[in-house]
Amino acid sequence: MTVGGNKALSDFFANYNIPADLPSNISKYKTRAAQYYRDRIKIVAEGINYEAPQPSQEIGILPIEEEERKFPEPPRQQTEQSSSGFSWSKTFGSALTMTQNIGKKIADKTKEISQKPIVQEWEAKTKQAFSAAVEKTKE
Repeated sequence: MTVGGNKALSDFFANYNIPADLPSNISKYKTRAAQYYRDRIKIVAEGINYEAPQPSQEIGILPIEEEERKFPEPPRQQTEQSSSGFSWSKTFGSALTMTQNIGKKIADKTKEISQKPIVQEWEAKTKQAFSAAVEKTKE
């Protein structure tokens, strides 16, 4: 397998500190990071550069809703002008508009998700674990 694989996926999830013991209603495979990984593998396997930025750790660990599972494909890197009159300015403008729309959707959804009890619970647990770690370093 030239793209992906179990070790690559495990290493990718390790970058997000996604715990193996997530609650049964949340799966590491249903996170924004996992969605990004699936989208990237699909595009890279076709031999095309994947241009979308990797989600931050804070965004990557958020669960995705079923209706959100399919993000629009990011613009693919164009290597030459097509005979049909390819326009860099049109492509850039479209990419910019799409990026702005996605950014707004992410901000809206992040705000909505942050209000969910399970997210608030995990945030509280994370803060507790961090505080405990800080206290241990003071000892």
